[in-house]
Amino acid sequence: MEFKRFEGFFGGGLLQKEFDEKLPKCPFCGEYPHWLLNHKTGWSSNSTTCMCEKCKGKLNIIHSGLTIDDLQVVDLGEKNIHNLALNASYHIIALNSLAKIVKTADAQNNFFEQESTPNITHNVGIDHSTTKKQTGVILGIISFIVAFCLFLWILLPAGVSSPTSSQLKPVMQSSMSVEESFGYYYVTITGSTKNTSKKTMDYVSITFTLYDSAGNVVGTAIDNQSGLGAGETWIYSASGISTTNRPVSWKSTDITVICY
Repeated sequence: MEFKRFEGFFGGGLLQKEFDEKLPKCPFCGEYPHWLLNHKTGWSSNSTTCMCEKCKGKLNIIHSGLTIDDLQVVDLGEKNIHNLALNASYHIIALNSLAKIVKTADAQNNFFEQESTPNITHNVGIDHSTTKKQTGVILGIISFIVAFCLFLWILLPAGVSSPTSSQLKPVMQSSMSVEESFGYYYVTITGSTKNTSKKTMDYVSITFTLYDSAGNVVGTAIDNQSGLGAGETWIYSASGISTTNRPVSWKSTDITVICY
């Protein structure tokens, strides 16, 4: 069986172009092949086998024109072992998967001739090499990120992490005043607190829960502040209203600190 390249528009040149364009990668060795063709002409159909010049792996089609419709993978003895539909959604990964199926059949059933084994083994070696390169790149990126974070942690001064509400310390004890008007109780709770962190707090707020003489919750008083620098003291004045009973006691129930 003679395999050769067919160039131009006559004598198999168009079919040669079809193989080169639609089979850009050899499913046996994983390389970009230099396909060689061998034609057999019959009464009703033509048989063409293409062979990878690098690994000698072969693919066969039966066709009546110049379009590849069905593929058959053949071993070195020309025995058909598998069919593969080739259509508009064809992708080279399908052929790569087929090559792995061929290798499994070889190992379990000893279907191939002994001389075909090195080709498939070569394919596996290439896959492992690619995997190792990809793993090396990923590990390199991870190592760079870890080293960069460590570098920042060493250079940046201590205490520059985002402040928390625990770093907003009371300075002056809160006090409450209540004014009654038309059956409503207007409450004002004043006090002060200090930003003890080493970074500006972009937003702070404080919320008090109000209680009547029986210990029932009758309302809330809230105040907030935008921008509280490191070491600065905030004198708050939380306002609230009770529409039921007169508030007689209060308790701080929420302190919020936000840093952008």
